[in-house]
Amino acid sequence: TPYMISNLKMYGQTRLIGGGMDQAILKRIGGSTGIALREYTSAEGNPAGGTGLWIKDIQIDGDGTTGTGLNIGNQVANAQLNFCSGLENVHVRDFVGTGMVINQNAASCKYLWSNTNTVGIETAGGSGSYFGVWAEDNTSYDLDVGSSGDSFFHIHSEGGGTKSVPNIRISGNQDNFYGIDISLAGNRDHLIDI
Repeated sequence: TPYMISNLKMYGQTRLIGGGMDQAILKRIGGSTGIALREYTSAEGNPAGGTGLWIKDIQIDGDGTTGTGLNIGNQVANAQLNFCSGLENVHVRDFVGTGMVINQNAASCKYLWSNTNTVGIETAGGSGSYFGVWAEDNTSYDLDVGSSGDSFFHIHSEGGGTKSVPNIRISGNQDNFYGIDISLAGNRDHLIDI
C-alpha cells in the first residue's frame, strides 16, 4: 500500500530511506500541485539546504498531478545537494511537470529512474556524479542537463512515439558523458541537443 502525500519537506542533514523503489511508494494525493518532495527553505528554518541530505530506496508517484516530483538543492541560495549527500535508487513517475530537479555540488546520485513525466530529470549545479540514470517515456526531454562540470555514467533514454524535442538536451559546459544508450520506438529529428 503506498503512502499518500501532498508536499513533503526535509531539513538538511537528514535521511529518507525506504525499503526499495518498488516497496516504499509515496503517492501524490489527487489535486495536489507544487513540489511533492523538497528541502525546507532558509525562511522555513533550514540554512543548510540540501547539505547532508540523503534520499534512498523510494518511489514518488505523481498519479497524474501537476507539479514537480523531487526538487532538491534549489530551495536555499548557495546550499545545494552538497557534500556527503546524495540520491540512490529513486524512481519518480507520472508528474505533469518535471520528475526530478537536482541542483548539486560534489554529491553522488546513482540509480535514478524517471518516467512518464513531462521532463524526466533536470540538473543544475556542477562537480557531481550521476551513475545509472534511466529516463523513459517522458513527453519532453528525458534528461535536461543545465549543470557544468558533472560526470554522467551509463545513461539510458528510451521512449515511444515521436517527440518534437531531442531525448537529451545539454546546455551546461564541461560535462562528461560515459556511455549513453538511446532506444527508439519512434522517429526523432535529432537525439541530443548540445
